[in-house]
Amino acid sequence: MNDNIKNMDSTRAYKFRLYPDSKRQSEIDERLILAQQFYNKILEKSIASYTNGKTRVSMAQFNRFVKEIIQEDKKFLKLYSQTRCEIEFRLLKAYQNFFRRIKERNKKAGFPRFKSMDRYYSIVYPQDNGAFSIKKDGLRVSRIGTMKIELHRQTEGRIKTLTIKKEVGKYYAIFTTIKEINPPKIKDMDPVGIDMGLKTFAVLSDGTKITKPNFRKNAEKHIAKWQRKVARRNKGSKRRQIAKDRMNKEYEVANNQTSDYLHKITNQLVNSGYTSFTIEKLNIQNMVKTIGLQSQ
Repeated sequence: MNDNIKNMDSTRAYKFRLYPDSKRQSEIDERLILAQQFYNKILEKSIASYTNGKTRVSMAQFNRFVKEIIQEDKKFLKLYSQTRCEIEFRLLKAYQNFFRRIKERNKKAGFPRFKSMDRYYSIVYPQDNGAFSIKKDGLRVSRIGTMKIELHRQTEGRIKTLTIKKEVGKYYAIFTTIKEINPPKIKDMDPVGIDMGLKTFAVLSDGTKITKPNFRKNAEKHIAKWQRKVARRNKGSKRRQIAKDRMNKEYEVANNQTSDYLHKITNQLVNSGYTSFTIEKLNIQNMVKTIGLQSQ
């Protein structure tokens, strides 16, 4: 038996459709705009500070900027305090990727990008301090109100965070849960290695090959059609926004197909009798650049 396996935490995400009324939609949309502006203001101040060589990028630095930003405009107090903290962590992660790119390429890389409204579509609430709660009549979120939610399955574990996300005009609640699991002691371990490939999605150490359909490539014609329409229509017009929503819908369909496929493959592997999995840590992007291949 394997006596070295310790208790561990299992983290899962559950996505449910939200049906906010017009007032709650306005409240959510307003906070998405505030979150995007808040992110950009911290980024603007941090870039100026970094380029002037005044200080290193850190949470302490961000906290100082946040105080300045709120003093300059009290409207950002509409954002829940922990939501503002999550925005800081989101930007800190972007900076970590920025410094990683500099190290990998051994040359100057672009700063984290400012977010347009098309690229900022979610806000996060922690479970602590009563930021949200699930009731019989729906989901209650602090400073937004109660909304109808379609709970089509039961969540397992303790809910840690709620993410409210807007996708192509629809609203979703994504709960992240954590649950302690006790792995059973297993006899006759049957491990398998997984080699993530470039032309073949994955190859197992027992010779099994796993291919993945290129859903994005299959949707390219539809996406390109709506990209052309977006480009032709006037910025800020209603018709351009409609075309942009249709284009994003095509992306969403392709992404959902990929997520569904990966979910089925992982379930298939877990239920296939293997008792442990080993994956080699590789930098696929660098491999693609080095040997001139395109990932599937």
